Amino acid sequence: MQGDVEGLVEGIVVLQEGVVLQPGDQDQVPGGGDRQEFGEALTLPGMRALVRRSATALCLAVAALMVLAPLAIAADGVGIYGRTDDKVVTFFAFGLIGFFTILVIVLSLIQIRLENRKERRKEDLERLGQF
Repeated sequence: MQGDVEGLVEGIVVLQEGVVLQPGDQDQVPGGGDRQEFGEALTLPGMRALVRRSATALCLAVAALMVLAPLAIAADGVGIYGRTDDKVVTFFAFGLIGFFTILVIVLSLIQIRLENRKERRKEDLERLGQF
């Protein structure tokens, strides 16, 4: 049993037994208070850093758009593509309509395939008696 590492490393679990006086009391945390009592919101570890990083990324994106905006509306409607008229805008809008239509169809097909795979796996587990 020299290679039995799992047998050597065990977690210690401390169980606390409590008395349930009334129905619904079993959900109460012993010694805990609610958020109104503490006057603060429930936050997850690392949430402030996530919010700070998201706010920084948003500010950088807005600044980049503000810097690049004059290039997009350069001299008399001539931008990166060239002269923009009604025909260009119409074809671009049709392209967007086609893109989102194809996107919805492809994502629906992916979801159908994943659902079928999940159902097959459930049936196999039930058939083998492991579920």
